[in-house]
Amino acid sequence: MWKEVIRRLLLIIPVAVGVYTVVFLMIRIVPGDPVLALVEEGAMSADRMESIRHELGLDRPVYVQYFDYLVRLASFDLGVSFNTGQPVKKMILEALPYSLQLTAVAMFIATVFGLLTGTLSAVRHNSWADTAAMVLAVVGIAAPDFWLGLLLILVFVLRLGWFPLTEVGLSWNILLLPAVTLAVRPMASIARLSRASCLEVLHECYVTTARAKGLGERTVVLRHVVRNALIPVTTIIGLDLGATISNAMVIEVVFARPGIGRIILVAIQHHDFPTIQATVTLSCIFYAVMNILVDLGYVALDPRLRT
Repeated sequence: MWKEVIRRLLLIIPVAVGVYTVVFLMIRIVPGDPVLALVEEGAMSADRMESIRHELGLDRPVYVQYFDYLVRLASFDLGVSFNTGQPVKKMILEALPYSLQLTAVAMFIATVFGLLTGTLSAVRHNSWADTAAMVLAVVGIAAPDFWLGLLLILVFVLRLGWFPLTEVGLSWNILLLPAVTLAVRPMASIARLSRASCLEVLHECYVTTARAKGLGERTVVLRHVVRNALIPVTTIIGLDLGATISNAMVIEVVFARPGIGRIILVAIQHHDFPTIQATVTLSCIFYAVMNILVDLGYVALDPRLRT
């Protein structure tokens, strides 16, 4: 098993190189000059602009820039931001805790309430509660995150005044609104898949046998149904975790929270090549790592895969 994990980890290297290559080419195809983004038009002489372009290394051939940053990326040197002049690694390390904090709370909400809703819907199949839960799940998947965030701000911040908007911290009133906004989509997908998985397990022979032995319905559901239904649900939880940390960047912008999302937004506005390359590449690496953790989750839940 561990040989397979090591092999999968090594495969992340070509994935990271491929993602970096695509990002490198795309940000240079998009119109815009990083030097012009740093200064107002006409506020600096042409000679000074060429000097800045030389300092940033933008006057070198494209293939030289590509391989130079690739070598530095291999040594975990993410370069220096064109916009702030700070090391990109430092900027990411300062902003990452806020993004991980928001993602962790959102996925906790999504996993707990998604599994609970899906399981109850399966147990009460074809009831009004089942229908209502699945309708809300479809709405949750279809609703754009940024639109839902703006709607919650309008109602709970501007109209009711229950939550602050721009404060940063770990207290529940600061984290709850952006976390709920971020949790709606994964919660809906987890609820739908866990319902379908539980419905399938409920008709298995070992569930019928457990009931025939006189076990209570709660014991049957928790010990025999939910545990076996979690195996396919693990996939969607892992994939949603990777998608949630990406969506957190949008929610951070909507709720004016510091984090990777704000760094990427400012970097795109100023054509900050090193920052864009580093943040997007690291996001894809994180997504690949989540897929490996999903496979390990299979092994933890199903003993048959440990051989």
